Formats: sequence, structure tokens, C-alpha cells
Amino acid sequence: MSTRVGLSISQRRAASELKRLRELALLTADQVAQRLGWSASKISRLENARIRLRAEDVRRLLDLYGVAGDQRQMLLSLLQEDEHKRWWEAYTDILSPDLLNLISFEAEASTALNYEPMVVPGLLQTEAYARRVIRMWQSIMSVPPPELDRRLEVRLTRQKVILSDDPLELSVVIDEAVLRRQIDDRSVMREQLHHLVNVSELPNIKLQILPLSGRHVISAGPLMSLSIPEFGDVVYLENFMDGRLYVDDNTLIYQHARVFEQLKVASLTTNESRELIRRTAEELWVSKVD
Repeated sequence: MSTRVGLSISQRRAASELKRLRELALLTADQVAQRLGWSASKISRLENARIRLRAEDVRRLLDLYGVAGDQRQMLLSLLQEDEHKRWWEAYTDILSPDLLNLISFEAEASTALNYEPMVVPGLLQTEAYARRVIRMWQSIMSVPPPELDRRLEVRLTRQKVILSDDPLELSVVIDEAVLRRQIDDRSVMREQLHHLVNVSELPNIKLQILPLSGRHVISAGPLMSLSIPEFGDVVYLENFMDGRLYVDDNTLIYQHARVFEQLKVASLTTNESRELIRRTAEELWVSKVD
């Protein structure tokens, strides 16, 4: 059975609270493990949100710490998640833990910053473009076609966060080279650029193009930064098909916030960007007639 998880913010808050309660009870992790017949490593994984909290385990911990009443109910309520929001659990066998966590964070984030120097951001890809991007890895990775199809499902389902009734506020910077880089037929490229024009007009989307002209301000790879209410910011640095999620590294999170600000300042305005996308679609990706 896969041990990969995508822990929600509620799970992480509960894990942090359990650690605080243990310390208030003046117990070490070793002492708790000994009294409950668990390993010390299990206590560490629970308190650091490395594994999912189970209600039965939490009740035993709360009994040991002498926690009752409203405080006990509050903590247990954090575990009562709305399961239909956890659609990503059906894909734990093919996605890395960090990508699973990113998806769970996207579901609860209020704002996101995304920079892409190579391809259109996943949240803004059309189905045809996304299929081609994902299948490009098939030639260099031993990934069976059914898994690639499931990864496509994940990418398209993730896009619901920008189209919901309470959508994610997304600020995107895309390198102009992405608009000109042909990864599929002209019709696919033109459809993708037209889609970018359309989504750029949504009130929760701010899309800017970093132009090829002028001095490039900074060298950076694909990155996403999410701001989550009552939790803080996290940064996801993409590499290959997955990436690395940084939750507690405040220095790195701050550095990448500065990187993104420099990229935005060097980019075209939203109106200029929309016009460049539209012009590129019509000048570069119109189907040629033999």
C-alpha cells in the first residue's frame, strides 16, 4: 500500500496542536511512545505531519494528555474533512508526496504566484496541450500510457481551483519563449494561446508575459508560491514531472517572493501581454495551407 499522502491544512494544524499539548503535559516523545506502545518515530511523524492523523490515534493521545471538552472536540473536528475535496487521494500511487501536498494546498490557498519559463502553467493548459506536455516525458521515463492518462486527469482536475465560486487568485508570469515554442501541431498551439487570452480576462487571473526583448532580470526555473489563510506561504519548485515543496523554509520563501516581484516588474502589463499572446497566435500559429 502506498504511504504517499497529501495532508490538508487541517491535518497540519492538528499535528502542530498535538505537539503543543504533549509539551504542555510535560511528556517527551519517547515517554508517549512507551505509554501507548508505539515507536518514537511514529510520534515524530504524527507531530510533523508526515503521516495522516487517524481519529483513533488522536483520541488515545488526547486521553493521555488529559484533554477534554471543547478543546478535545475542536481538535477532533479538524480531522472531519469533506471527502469530496480530497479527489487527489485516488492518485497517490503515481504522484510524489510533495505534489500531493501541493494539490491539497491549492485547494485551500487564497492566492498563488506562478512563473513558467518553459511551458504554459499547468493551471492554464488546454487538454490537448497538457496531454502533449505530459506525453513528452514518455520517451525518457518508464511510465506506462495508463499512468500518463491519469496524470492528465490530475492536471485538468486541478484547474477547478481557478474556476470555482470562490476561485484562487492567480498571478502568472510566462516567458515569451513559451508562446513561440512549438510542442504540438499549430492548431493545438493556437488553441492554447487563445485559451490564455480568454482566461486572462477572468477577474481572478493576472497574466503577464516576460518579453524576449530587453535585459532579462533574473534566472529562475518554474516556481509556484501559495498563500494559505491562517497558515502562511509555501513554495513549490518544479523539476521533471514533480518537484519539491518548501513549507517551513522562511528564507527560501522570502527569496522567491522577491524573485517573482522582479519578474513582474520586468514583464509587460496585462493588456500588453494579452495583445502579444493574441498577435503571436495569429502570426505564428495559423495553419499553413500547402
